[in-house]
Amino acid sequence: MFESFAANRTLKDTLAVMINSRRLSHAILLQGEPGTGKRTLARLIAQAVLCRSPKARPCGVCSSCHKAEKGIHPDIIEIGTEAVRPLSFHIESIRDLRQGAFIAPNESESKIYILQNVQNMTRQAQNALLKVLEEPPEYVIFILLCENRSTMLETILSRCVTFTLEPPDEQTCAQVLASKKPGLAAEQYQAAAIEAEGNIGRALSLLDSESEDGEHANRAWDAAQSLLSVICAGDEFTLLSAVSKYEKQKESFVQMLPYLKQMVKEASLKKFTSSRSGLSSLPAVKEAASKLSALQSIKILDIIDNAARRIRQNVNFNLILASFCAETANSGRK
Repeated sequence: MFESFAANRTLKDTLAVMINSRRLSHAILLQGEPGTGKRTLARLIAQAVLCRSPKARPCGVCSSCHKAEKGIHPDIIEIGTEAVRPLSFHIESIRDLRQGAFIAPNESESKIYILQNVQNMTRQAQNALLKVLEEPPEYVIFILLCENRSTMLETILSRCVTFTLEPPDEQTCAQVLASKKPGLAAEQYQAAAIEAEGNIGRALSLLDSESEDGEHANRAWDAAQSLLSVICAGDEFTLLSAVSKYEKQKESFVQMLPYLKQMVKEASLKKFTSSRSGLSSLPAVKEAASKLSALQSIKILDIIDNAARRIRQNVNFNLILASFCAETANSGRK
């Protein structure tokens, strides 16, 4: 039912069963970081519910599906997208919703409200929404979208079925990027996917900003390959020399770390599987797969994570670099 939506297989299967059996909750909350596709999935759910096909839904063929895809279906109402107040979600919007909810659907059996950015709802707006969630018209379905459910009142959450969206792995993300933005080099898709940590929306934004961010991504990509080769050499002095250039380029080091982590991870996987990832063919990854033991790869991944965490904690950057070099050089010792 949701084949076009990447990853989140269990979530999609659960929703498909609920929709096909007509047991979809009247209130659903989709939770996930920006770029994970909450709005896309909400629209697919709405399209599937209103689809007129007796079999596979959404069929993409019926008039209801066509209207949903074009964003002109009269029984799909989106709220919370006002450009004037993108960080606000006031009670006036909910008052309008409550009035409209009790008007019968125009041409379908159901009427669906998609409420975006509900984490920005005022407490008054949430309490107003609660009144209609408690006793909704039988034909209305509410789909709430938020970054984190912790901002919502418990009384709201208790009346919603919550689903958490996770970004796909980097390889799947790269494949989706290639389908959405064809014509670029495979390395560009892979680089954007790694920098975005699989977050498709964020990765698309990186590709859209190609003139500047794309150049930064390519430099970070090349720097990670070079540093991985130095790590494979196993010499602490050479590693210190290679890393010293980042003493006054903290942001470059931060951008490079996710690429380095993914390459080390790929090298570790290459030892045990015949990976088809675009990373597996990189000379630096091949070298790492042949020179780094599985245990050493795990240690290096931990070192990278620790460095990233300490950077976020604003630990002295030169100390982080020194520790990174010493720990990495010693990673091969028992």
